[in-house]
Amino acid sequence: MDKLGNLIILNNHEILDLQRFNLNKVSIWRKNSSISGEFRIRDYLFVAGLDCRETTYSEDNKTILISLDCYFDPRLVNERKHLSKTYFGKSLLVIGAGVGIFSIYLNNNFNFIHNLEINPKCKSLFEQNMMNNKIFNSSYSVIKGQQFVNRKKSIVKFSDILIIMPLNIQLNKKIIFRAKKNNPDIRIMLYMKDKSLFTFLENLKLSYILSQIKNYSKNESIFRVIIM
Repeated sequence: MDKLGNLIILNNHEILDLQRFNLNKVSIWRKNSSISGEFRIRDYLFVAGLDCRETTYSEDNKTILISLDCYFDPRLVNERKHLSKTYFGKSLLVIGAGVGIFSIYLNNNFNFIHNLEINPKCKSLFEQNMMNNKIFNSSYSVIKGQQFVNRKKSIVKFSDILIIMPLNIQLNKKIIFRAKKNNPDIRIMLYMKDKSLFTFLENLKLSYILSQIKNYSKNESIFRVIIM
């Protein structure tokens, strides 16, 4: 069970005693699929309580609006804290930005952050989150990933690219290839759950640093890849 603000998310076969909760204040949903599709979200079945898909969620003294209709992974909280202390640069492109949580953590680390998201439902939540957290150096675009890859100037002007998983592996390859071809000095960070990308990086003779994210999940592993 995950409790995110007023949302309570049950695993597929998890049994919950509804008497533990005030059903006038919480919204209980059950996972009905794995994360999939270009929007990187899953299906949910409504169980009980308020029929609401959005909530206010707090982590590390930061408050954001989240939705079941937008990609957000609370298990990456320690990774976000880590990046806020170690990841610095001039300008950052965040691909798969969701509701903007990474930009909130990295706000003071970059002069400018541009956020790219495929899912149009996330934009209004992103704008509210930037306003609520008093962040004014982040912009946001809703655009198809392939369309953005084809925009040469959109990639080369950034010092860093952060790709939030789990984007399509082929799209990741195209972004990496185009970015490095047009700006060899650009630094790219991404997250992945397997090592299928590494042969591609080695064929391009790109150096990278691989780290496993700690305390992510008992049943899953996730890797941080920094391409230099």
